[in-house]
Amino acid sequence: MKVEDQLRFIYFEYLQRYGKPKGYFTYKPECKSEELPSEILVLYWQATGSNPKTHFTTLGMSSKPMEDGQIAELRLSVRGLFTGDDIIAFTRFLANFTMYPFLHDFSVDWWNIIVDVGQVPVYPNSSALFVHPEPSEKGNGDIAMGDQTIKLFNVVPLTAEESDMVQEQGVVQLLDYLEQNEIDMLQVR
Repeated sequence: MKVEDQLRFIYFEYLQRYGKPKGYFTYKPECKSEELPSEILVLYWQATGSNPKTHFTTLGMSSKPMEDGQIAELRLSVRGLFTGDDIIAFTRFLANFTMYPFLHDFSVDWWNIIVDVGQVPVYPNSSALFVHPEPSEKGNGDIAMGDQTIKLFNVVPLTAEESDMVQEQGVVQLLDYLEQNEIDMLQVR
């Protein structure tokens, strides 16, 4: 399947799962390289109500396989409604992070923690991301496209304390800590 058709398929899957996005931004890497995706769209949705959320999802990362041959897109969900500069900051951050695996020759996978990713927008004490399988109630996971699977990785910003916990004691300790303290992973902290 051509890359354009694959990206169109993913976009229609997003429409089916999340509805029409509120908006999107397009980013192109400054350095041109065959190893990098040529363009990244970051779409965003906003759910209103008593417990509003803003969701950001990439489109374009899957145009290139990661080091392990897998293709993926990213999703970041944050509790709250954001506007203007915060939306732009989140989309720019996520677009930049899509290049990270290609620039550093590694693959993102479930349960990974990626440290030193730069300051995560809106999060006052976060420069690490946790790749969680299903932080949303809907449980939107991988995208099946014929015999091919596009991984949909949910990235969750971690505080410095949470990041240290994972690195020193493991993921299970973090999950126990979040549950015992009733910490919502989608909440800005």
